[in-house]
Amino acid sequence: EYSKEDKREVLEKIDDASDPFSKFYSSLAPTTADRELPKKCLAVSVIGAPELDSKDSEFGRIHMGVMSNPGMGKSGLLKSVRETFNNVYHSTGGNATGTALTGTVEQADGGEWELVAGKVVFADKGFLQIDEFDKFNTGQLVKLNSAIEEGYFPIDKATKSAELPGRATVML
Repeated sequence: EYSKEDKREVLEKIDDASDPFSKFYSSLAPTTADRELPKKCLAVSVIGAPELDSKDSEFGRIHMGVMSNPGMGKSGLLKSVRETFNNVYHSTGGNATGTALTGTVEQADGGEWELVAGKVVFADKGFLQIDEFDKFNTGQLVKLNSAIEEGYFPIDKATKSAELPGRATVML
């Protein structure tokens, strides 16, 4: 959490800058050259939109996806966000399941059922990065869809029924 003084200092620097958005997006992944449009998309996603404090709100999250040929710097852009900002969770399509992204119910050693949160729950009000999106199968992504659309997702399994938060900004 940032103090009021930290926020005031940042706002003063923004007020003094001639083109703050340009300076911000160009500071993302400085070693990745010639990727102006993806950097702008990433910057807009990081900045977000005004958030309404409502479960029914569609504001606050601007999801983004960059699709290109392999080796074009997508992973580097995502890594830049992970190294710069807090509350960023990363998943790779080749080794994550739908329940690892959202959550599930598992039976503990004592026989009790317990909720197990996935990455989108941990990234609530933060960022969930999904690299190698093309390697997820459709079934895995269906579980993530509710969280992306609604900001929460239901789990009804065994003796547990819950709505888990999923207000993460998704970056592909």
